[in-house]
Amino acid sequence: MKILVLAAVASVTALGGCGSVPPYHCDVDAECAGGMCAPGGACAFADPACSSGYSYDTSAGDLAGACVAIVAGDTPDRPRTLEERQTLDVAQARDDYAPSCAASAHGRDVFFQVTIPERSRLYVDTFGSNFGVVIAVRPGTCATAKSELACGTASCSANLEQWSDIVQAGTYCVVADRANDRDPGTTLVVRSFVGDPAPLGRPGVNTGNTCDDELWEGSCSEVGAPDTTWFVMSCVPATLEASTCATDPQFDGDLQAYALDETEQACTYSCAAQIRLTEPGAAWLVAEAFDTPSCGPFAVEINSF
Repeated sequence: MKILVLAAVASVTALGGCGSVPPYHCDVDAECAGGMCAPGGACAFADPACSSGYSYDTSAGDLAGACVAIVAGDTPDRPRTLEERQTLDVAQARDDYAPSCAASAHGRDVFFQVTIPERSRLYVDTFGSNFGVVIAVRPGTCATAKSELACGTASCSANLEQWSDIVQAGTYCVVADRANDRDPGTTLVVRSFVGDPAPLGRPGVNTGNTCDDELWEGSCSEVGAPDTTWFVMSCVPATLEASTCATDPQFDGDLQAYALDETEQACTYSCAAQIRLTEPGAAWLVAEAFDTPSCGPFAVEINSF
C-alpha cells in the first residue's frame, strides 16, 4: 500500500540567478549524517509533522520540506505482502539491509512478508528481473527478524535466484536486495508460492510411498485415493517426465503433473506423465494409488529433456 502524504513544499531561494538549489544526491543513509537517504536520492530527516516521520532536507531542491511518501516494501517496518508475482521498479528504493551472502554491503532492497499457517514448502525466484538479486529469508516479521534462514544469489544465472525449502508455521521476511547497486537495471520481479511440504524431486530415481498423503484429486483419479508428491525446480524451460515404466512396472495407480500454481498439466494411468515448463520455475509431480489397498512403496524416475 502506498502512503500518500500531503504537505506544503517549501520555496527555495534562487542563488545568483542560477535557479533552484539542485537536489543533493545520496545512495545510502550513512551519507545523510543521521538522516535517511529517501526515495529520489535526497536526504531526509525526522519530522513528527509527517505521517511517514520524515521530510526532505533543504538541500533537496523543490522537494525541500515536503513529507516523504515511503512506499510499501521500502523499509522493514512497512513490508509488502509476498504474493504470487510482483514486478517493481527499485530505482528509488533505499538500502536498509545487507544480506550475509551479498558481495556488496550496499544494494537497494525491498521487503516482503508472509505468514504461513502450517508446515509448508515456500518457493521464491527472481525470474524476469533485469539485474542480479540477492534473496535473504528471515524468520519473523521484517521489523523484528534478527537471523537468516537462507541467503542466495545467482543460483541459476546472473539475474535469476531460485530458492525453496520446507518451513514451519510462522511469519517470514523475504528481502530482495540488488547484488550490485552500480547495475543499471531497476526492474525487480519476485515470484513466490506456498504449497504442500513435498520433498524435492531430483533427476534420476526417487523413492516414495503412496500411502503417505491424500492431497490431490486429478481429473483421471479416484476420489479419496492416497498419494505422494515431489516438488521439482528447473533453472531453464524444460519438459519434465515422471516415469515408473522401468523403475516400478507393477505400480498400480496414476501419475499427475501440476504447474507451480497447482493447475493440472497431466493425469494419466500410463506409466509416464509429462509437464512442460515454458519458463524457469517449478512444478508438482504426484503419484496416486488406484485405491487404499493398492498403496505402498514405489520408485519413479524423473528426467528432463
